[in-house]
Amino acid sequence: QAPCRMHLATVMLELKAPLYRSGEDIFIPNCDTKGFYRKKQCRASKGQRRGQCWCVDKMGHPLAG
Repeated sequence: QAPCRMHLATVMLELKAPLYRSGEDIFIPNCDTKGFYRKKQCRASKGQRRGQCWCVDKMGHPLAG
């Protein structure tokens, strides 16, 4: 399986786990149709605050700048 799709599957399992606390910050990766990371990844927005975004390569490694 492609890296982003595997990361997403792990996150989905964590959300179902009884240890997950509602309201806890959780990052949901932005995957392309082939299961790799999209260039732009962002954390979820909270109220009026936009989530932080950053650029990554297709394997999910952060890019400089």
